[in-house]
Amino acid sequence: MIKNRIVSLFAAVLILFSVAAALPGRAVGVSGADIVAYARQFIGYKYVRNTHGPTTFDCSGFAHFVFAHFGIELPYSSADYWKNPSAYGEVIAYGSAADGQPGDIISWNGHVAIYTENGWCIEALNSRYGVVERFKVDTHPSGKNFRLIRIKGVEKAEPTTTTTNLVYLTTAPQGVTYEPDTDDFNELRDDGLPGDVNGDSRVNTSDARLVLRAAAGLEKLTDAQRIFADVNGDGRVNSKDARTILRVASRLETL
Repeated sequence: MIKNRIVSLFAAVLILFSVAAALPGRAVGVSGADIVAYARQFIGYKYVRNTHGPTTFDCSGFAHFVFAHFGIELPYSSADYWKNPSAYGEVIAYGSAADGQPGDIISWNGHVAIYTENGWCIEALNSRYGVVERFKVDTHPSGKNFRLIRIKGVEKAEPTTTTTNLVYLTTAPQGVTYEPDTDDFNELRDDGLPGDVNGDSRVNTSDARLVLRAAAGLEKLTDAQRIFADVNGDGRVNSKDARTILRVASRLETL
């Protein structure tokens, strides 16, 4: 009799652990910086309604796809975040992203985005722009009525994973420092189109993606390409340059 009770108790414990593991957002130790870095790989991808990757996304499909890469199960519908945010995390704030951390979810009634850094968010915005890191949360066109959700299992820590399939762009990228070997540095800059890294005489999301990959050490740029990529002129190629290029491509900024 006692033996049967012990077996039954052990079985019940196993079931409880299995259920807990299956609950959304139960992955442990995922860095918010890793989530943001992975999400940024998809800047420029197309928005298609009711899709969730790997080549097209809608807003909630994009969030689901990014977090699923790290073993965190989030809903496919933006309505689920709005109606039941406690199922996936903790609501940190309403109408303000001042306390946002990389990897938080921003939930509007009908739209979701991933918080990146310094007030910005990355999202599958719409069919015109696709995946962009274009707006600050507090001035987003979706309005001030939003919730900042800290997803279960996401940590504030810097990236700790070492797998090679991730792009590592933290809140303070290392950047690619360069010093041109020739005296025609200024001539190159004057003759070219700032931001046109791939040399197609346009400034668009393809150039921004090249910059992101170069900052992560996944792409090697020539000296000339680095000159055109360093749009803020600080001698480094990093995510700040990529964001400026994206804003230029969207005609929100000029160089």
